[in-house]
Amino acid sequence: MDQSKDELIAKYESEKTTLEQQDEITFKATLTQREERMKEVLKENLELKPTQEDLPSRLMGKSTPCLRAQNAWLPSADKPHIRFYIYCQWYRTLPRTRSVRGITRDGSTAESSSSDQQERHGQRLIELLVLPQEGMPKSSINSPKSNVSIFARSQLEELRGQLVTENEYKEEMLTTLRHNAELTSGQLATLEKTSQSYRESLIKNETVVSALHEQLKTVSKQLATAEIQSDQYRREVEHLNEKLRDMTSSREVLTREKNMHAQLMSHIEAIKTQMQLSESMGKAKLESKLEDALKEVNGLRHKLTEEQNMHVSKVEMLNKNLDTLKTRVEEETEAKTMARQELEKIREVVKVMEKEMAELRIELDNAKTMSVSSGEKDKQVDQLKYEMMKIQAELKESQNLVAVTKQNEKSIQEICATFEKHNRDLSAQLRTAEATQQAKVAELTKQVETLTQQVREKEKLLSEQPVTPRLSNAEDVSGEVDELRHQLEQVREQLRQSEMEKEKAVASYFRELQLHANDSQSLPKLTQELSEMKSTLQTLENEKQAVQAKLTQVEHELRAKQGDVEAEKTRVRQELEEVRTQNETLYKALDELSTQCNQSLNEIENSSSFSEDTLRGNENVISVIKHLRQQTSLARIDKQNIECENRVLKSDLEMLKRKLNESNELLNAERNKNKVNEKTLEKHAELVKKIEMMEVMSD
Repeated sequence: MDQSKDELIAKYESEKTTLEQQDEITFKATLTQREERMKEVLKENLELKPTQEDLPSRLMGKSTPCLRAQNAWLPSADKPHIRFYIYCQWYRTLPRTRSVRGITRDGSTAESSSSDQQERHGQRLIELLVLPQEGMPKSSINSPKSNVSIFARSQLEELRGQLVTENEYKEEMLTTLRHNAELTSGQLATLEKTSQSYRESLIKNETVVSALHEQLKTVSKQLATAEIQSDQYRREVEHLNEKLRDMTSSREVLTREKNMHAQLMSHIEAIKTQMQLSESMGKAKLESKLEDALKEVNGLRHKLTEEQNMHVSKVEMLNKNLDTLKTRVEEETEAKTMARQELEKIREVVKVMEKEMAELRIELDNAKTMSVSSGEKDKQVDQLKYEMMKIQAELKESQNLVAVTKQNEKSIQEICATFEKHNRDLSAQLRTAEATQQAKVAELTKQVETLTQQVREKEKLLSEQPVTPRLSNAEDVSGEVDELRHQLEQVREQLRQSEMEKEKAVASYFRELQLHANDSQSLPKLTQELSEMKSTLQTLENEKQAVQAKLTQVEHELRAKQGDVEAEKTRVRQELEEVRTQNETLYKALDELSTQCNQSLNEIENSSSFSEDTLRGNENVISVIKHLRQQTSLARIDKQNIECENRVLKSDLEMLKRKLNESNELLNAERNKNKVNEKTLEKHAELVKKIEMMEVMSD
């Protein structure tokens, strides 16, 4: 409510100032018209030559100031025929075909032709000529000279008509003044219309403010969505941690399997002890089967050598792949250095932009010192506020984009870290598997060697023993041989299973290497994009700081301008009050002059001589008019100076607006370049899918 009251008060004051300005303009126009008309009246009444009213007074034998000053141009008017001669000469100088329009007391116009005026002048002449003949005898009156007196009376009546026309002319002046008053009322109506247009513009501004509030709501919704995405990423991280726990559990299972294998080896050793006990009984049966066992042992040795060669070749391939990965890492480091160089270049460009912004600030400071008219200042302030609101909305959008890019950066970094940890774990698992397989192969070779040694020792014993115990122990030995073959088959199955596991691990390792290579190829692009986004973020932050500084400056300027405008309002109000007082005094003076003129005209009708007091009053009026002329000329000069200053300020403002538009275009271009592309989001989704596939493969 307080704000609405303040706005209404401000609107009322602005409308009041506009009305006062228009009143001043109309008052000045009316003053100039009145001055011109008063000049004409004074010129007609204050010439030093004899006027139309002086001649009848001369004929009557009276003296006026004008006739006293110029008695030389008339002869003596003691005789009536000389008087008539003088009046005829004066009558010839009168206009013959002039029509005068006057205004009656009822408001209707009346026209008087030159013939009516001549008749009135004749009547006046007759009265003037007859007055000195009142003491004369009737014979002289009935003489032929009576015709001349009639003609003189008609001329005098014409003089009366001229005075009436002058009064009518003054009444016309009053009608014109009334017409001017009606024009001022029409101007007031136009001002009311302009005030209504201002109110409509305020309503439009309120709609714009509501739209900005809606934009703020949308921005808050976007922030809420960003928070939801962050929660989703946190859940994904927790899921990855659970998968790591599963991997640790699988490791524990492998350790348990190793323990089971050790237990099996212990059982094998127990079986070996039993075999040593049964050797004495199975030498006869073993003699026939030793050759087959030796052949099988040779085949196993050949297979073991082939497997060792394959293992060596695979290790070499792994080393080559590691070398290629190292080269790729070096290439990535070089790409990072190139990106840093590009960042330095971009920083230099940012410095250049900051210099340009500093120049713009200097120009704005220069523009502060200049004064602009009140109406134009309000328009400029509204435009600046609208531009500042646009810039604030764009800054909020850029901040939202920055937050989204930062979240994407964090998620990508977390994904890369998890991917590297996963690769390290897989490499460690492969190494441990290789070590276990090598240990198994070594143990099996040792077992084969021990078996061969045992067979040789048994052969020696058989060669030393007689034939009868051999035959007795042949059946026992054949059973032991069957058990040994069964054990060999179990060992072969274990070897096959270990080979299959090894092949699966190697295949998964190669797949992971390929995926890592693809990811390493995509990583430099992502790093470049991240560096570009960081550079754009820095530029946007710098622009934000610059715009905030501009906002503070503009706010200070607006406050200062508001103070100046209020001071100017007070000054203008004081001047208006002074002008009103002067107008009142002038109206009073004009009323007094009009009354004096009417009195003077009445006196002229009654007595045909001007008094010295009337002349002094006319001189005072002339001095007042001169003073008013001086003031009007000074006011016009001030107005011209203010108009020149306003033109200069308008040109400066246009230059500043152009620069602001150029800077806004540059900002929009950079924002279009730095928007989050759909490609980056697709790449992010692909990386997440790849990581999930890797986790599935590892499981």
